[in-house]
Amino acid sequence: MPKLYFLIPILTFFTFQLFGQERNPQSKTFSRITAMLENAYHIGLCVNNNQQNLHKDLFPPNTIVHISQKSLYLNDSVYRYDWSVETSQYELTRKEFNTFDENGTPTQSITYDWQPENEVWTKMFKSIHSHDEHGNITQEIRYHWSETEMDWRNRTKIVFTYNSDDYLTKLIGYNWNPNENAFIKNYKYANSYENNQLTERVHSNWDTDTDQWVYNLRQAFIYDEYWEIHLRSMTYNWDNEMNEWSLSAKTENTFDNGNWIKGVTYNWQDEIEGWVAAFKTETDYDNHSNPIKQVWYQWIDDLDNWMQTFKYEQEYDENSNRILFKTFSWDEEANAWQNQTKYQYYFSSLVTTSGESFHTETLTLFPNPASNIVTLKGVNTQDGISVYNTNGKLLLHKKARQANEVIDISHLPKGVYLVAVSNGDKRTVIRLLKL
Repeated sequence: MPKLYFLIPILTFFTFQLFGQERNPQSKTFSRITAMLENAYHIGLCVNNNQQNLHKDLFPPNTIVHISQKSLYLNDSVYRYDWSVETSQYELTRKEFNTFDENGTPTQSITYDWQPENEVWTKMFKSIHSHDEHGNITQEIRYHWSETEMDWRNRTKIVFTYNSDDYLTKLIGYNWNPNENAFIKNYKYANSYENNQLTERVHSNWDTDTDQWVYNLRQAFIYDEYWEIHLRSMTYNWDNEMNEWSLSAKTENTFDNGNWIKGVTYNWQDEIEGWVAAFKTETDYDNHSNPIKQVWYQWIDDLDNWMQTFKYEQEYDENSNRILFKTFSWDEEANAWQNQTKYQYYFSSLVTTSGESFHTETLTLFPNPASNIVTLKGVNTQDGISVYNTNGKLLLHKKARQANEVIDISHLPKGVYLVAVSNGDKRTVIRLLKL
């Protein structure tokens, strides 16, 4: 049986995960991909430092916070619809409501399941997020709803650790043990960095018999000579008998204008001492570098060719907020894509700079464009300073300690970013071009 780890390198860039049991699975391939993605889910979390959407059971990661040139947008709710073969239409199945603090940082998410027979929503899961002063998520506790006790019960916990540069260095997952009335260690991911880039990730499982961590998986990430383009990922499995790492898979990546457009994953075959093609993904983007379509392919030896297996499509509003996410599986018999699931996203504007901005005449960001260091001139002590990418991901958050506050952007890829300065309910947003 082929190892499942060949999918893991792709997850470094794969911008969605479809988790949870599908009510109307229409292909074995789709179900297999979904199951493998769920097994590899937490590895994808280690790539991004902040504001991950952790609801793997129900929703793909949504852009919880999105900031445009004038507004900070919050993803208040997500509604999930599953395709029904019997009715040939999408049917409402689940929804998620998100809660934020005054800075737009997500603090709580509650997921509900739709009961069509009673036409009522029932509680399913709740997540509570904690953050440090830089806006990094430090802990997430997940609960499930008990109809018997009519209360939330502990389920899982994730603890995040960062270095002084706010890079995620360690993630530990716990499962709730009702017999011991405590969270028990389950898995761990440890990240290593060089030149502000992720170079290694090691996955370990907790052995309850020996009370120690046991290696499971290792990934090595290789970049170009400028440490800007992620060329490939190498994956290794831990061999308990040999007590060493064993080469398992690799992924070769292709970029266009900074966008990841293709990843090809190969499995290592000891029998032939060579690489064998396994999976491929191809991604299309709009003019704003928003991913709008991704297609998964599986290599078929009998055909000596790639066969498409899975696809997602996305739509955005005028502010680049993702408003629609749809998944499809390939039906070999019908030779056509079959609907699976869709998610609709709804946003609200936290603060609009028009009429709500402050000290705009004295606030200056220089140099702009910049490559390494920028200075915010004219900020007030204790102003909140946040840096977002154009997809709304929070990359940095700090409190101003002086009138001229220095921000290190050397670790960020080239592109457009938004620097938000906030104080109370007022906010000013400045566009920044990283060279």
